Amino acid sequence: MSTKNSQNLQLGKAALFFVPALVPQILYAQTEPRAVIDLSVGGAGDSNPFLESNGETAGSITLQVDPKVYWEDESSSVVFDGGLRLSQYTNRYGSDVGLRFGAQGSKKLDERTSLSVGAGFQSSRSTLQDTFFGNIGAPLNPGAFPEVPLTDVTIAGRRIRVKTLDAFVGIEHALSAADTIGITAATSYSKFGGAVGADYRTGSVGLQYGRRLSERTKVTASVDAGAADYIGTGNGDATFISPQIGIENKLSERLRWTANLGISYASVDDQFGVTRNKVYLAGDFSLCDTGVR
Repeated sequence: MSTKNSQNLQLGKAALFFVPALVPQILYAQTEPRAVIDLSVGGAGDSNPFLESNGETAGSITLQVDPKVYWEDESSSVVFDGGLRLSQYTNRYGSDVGLRFGAQGSKKLDERTSLSVGAGFQSSRSTLQDTFFGNIGAPLNPGAFPEVPLTDVTIAGRRIRVKTLDAFVGIEHALSAADTIGITAATSYSKFGGAVGADYRTGSVGLQYGRRLSERTKVTASVDAGAADYIGTGNGDATFISPQIGIENKLSERLRWTANLGISYASVDDQFGVTRNKVYLAGDFSLCDTGVR
């Protein structure tokens, strides 16, 4: 692995150990906790539930339990949440269990500076489906969407147990009433069961700048850089950097949209020892209606 990869991944590891040390400090002197449990039962029919080459049509019944405990006051908040999903299929797929849990917190260090930390764990056999099962990410502002770490797509059609651990730490500082800057560091580690897939880890660092033009509109600029390391093999190791500019607009008290546009440069090592460099167009758009929850 290159020196650049090692630096990024070491920074990500620092975030992983930094998070557990900070959560108790954020939790100290909090108000009484509040708790909520979401319980849902559902059914589905799939022509090929796990994208297997010889997949069969199957029905399923699913029970999902999502508990959450949180504390908050004027300067800080802490959330512990989790999820348990049990699925029973009608044919050879049998039963399936998915589990996740984690913690995240935020604290105002002073009038202009706030700190956010989080860490989480997820275990699942339905790898592709559980990409959006849930993960721990930065505490969301209204209208924001969680960053979901995508599973290695090369094992999308295989039904194997994948365990993922991820963590992040971020600081935001207000330069003025209109300008803010921020820095985030994140890391993840994924381990695959059986002989399918290669365990891998990632590390990334991001810089963000935002300027509020009005009560409803904000412009942003960001640069994200990181690395991926496939453990035990150089095939697939990569580094990337992605600068983007964006805009956020609040249409009403509940409705807002965001858009970002930029490029992403990636350097990827293949199985023949050749490094391939690519530049891609990068961007996203979201429209969000924020309700009470």
